Amino acid sequence: MGQLATNPAAADLQVKEIEEILFPDGLVGCPNWRRFVLLPGPNGSPVARLQCLSEPSVCFVVMDPRNIVANYALTVPKDELLGLGLDDTSGADVVCTLSVRGEPAVITANLMAPLVMNRRFKIGKQVVLADSGYSTRHPVAATTRREHAHPMGKEG
Repeated sequence: MGQLATNPAAADLQVKEIEEILFPDGLVGCPNWRRFVLLPGPNGSPVARLQCLSEPSVCFVVMDPRNIVANYALTVPKDELLGLGLDDTSGADVVCTLSVRGEPAVITANLMAPLVMNRRFKIGKQVVLADSGYSTRHPVAATTRREHAHPMGKEG
């Protein structure tokens, strides 16, 4: 997977049980990666790390998708929200994974499959927004000024 960042030193990471977020279904393509902790970025950075505790060498760089696309539309099926103990997305923490590929390096965001978390209940789920028009490789540099971006094919 291109969006993995390996971090051997993370094997020594000590995390309090209350900080752990459980993804009961794992992540798409990685069903055994269930236990994570969200680590903030340095000094107010919008970038954070989602450290896998089930596989300590795995760490994702993540960001709130609204920092990439100001009008990001998150539509989560009601049954999935209820499974997270949420009535709507307003009480959720939402992040998308970032990837760096190519030479020169290009940063992209997976806007199609955000990670939706209820940190109060310490539970999360990767939600695939199949009919949203969002991409798994949305260029980040093109929208870092918080321009209004549209899902693929929905220019307006």
